[in-house]
Amino acid sequence: MDEKLYSKMQWPEIEALVYSEHDRPKQILGQHLTPDGLLIAAFIGDAKAVTVKDTKSGQLYPMVQVDEGGYFAVLLPEKTEEISYTYIVDFGENNIAQMGDPYAFESMITPDDIKKFEAGIHYEIYNVLGAH
Repeated sequence: MDEKLYSKMQWPEIEALVYSEHDRPKQILGQHLTPDGLLIAAFIGDAKAVTVKDTKSGQLYPMVQVDEGGYFAVLLPEKTEEISYTYIVDFGENNIAQMGDPYAFESMITPDDIKKFEAGIHYEIYNVLGAH
């Protein structure tokens, strides 16, 4: 693994994610700008290999499997802003799929809604969570 990519890995966070103990996966999954470039991370448990495809340019960036549980990452040093991308996932046995990244989208729940919900005073949370 590349030394710069290795230094960007948050090992306790990755372990919590792999063992389904992470309460805010968007903090480490998806794309994040760093001083060294754009870091893209994905957790796809059954994948054998994952490649990031820039939907604008068509350029492909193979990801490194950082954890055997299915955590993949790639550092794009030449990128200084977020990109539009999809994943090309190889599940083995000629099973290849192209999929979007669910962490590429902004949350529909506002910080104010989260604050009220965590305080136990959001009396109409059902309108926010879609249970109406």
